[in-house]
Amino acid sequence: MLEDDPAPVEVCVVLLGELGISVTVDLEFTEDTATLADFSNTDMSLLFSNTSTNSQCFELNITVDDLLENDEVFNIALSSLDDVVEIVTRNIEVIVQDTSQLVVGFETPTGSVVEGGMFSACVRIVNGQLSDEFVLPLRVQSLVGQGKY
Repeated sequence: MLEDDPAPVEVCVVLLGELGISVTVDLEFTEDTATLADFSNTDMSLLFSNTSTNSQCFELNITVDDLLENDEVFNIALSSLDDVVEIVTRNIEVIVQDTSQLVVGFETPTGSVVEGGMFSACVRIVNGQLSDEFVLPLRVQSLVGQGKY
């Protein structure tokens, strides 16, 4: 799932086999590296009956934010108190891929320094927000011989 896509994703729980009675399947959402600030679903129950279809679907909603962060994970667990229900896949792990971009630039595009002196430059965030520290690799290139110093 992509964090920056505001469209909800449809998730379906599928019933295999014939059903002569009604059964309930419970879904529990648990945090991992993703927290309730990252997704807006709450625990729910799905009712399967002999008159319903073999699948029950719900929308999975991911919170869109401007934070630059690592991919995050939360889990959905299936369970049922009905003895006739056998859960084939009890847990799924949902990975929320962050597609946010951080745009940085120098505070001033040019600067000067006296030979042998020290030069400092300020980098500013142009677009986006940080959720953690990051390292910005910086390479200094001499323009000597190109008509510039």
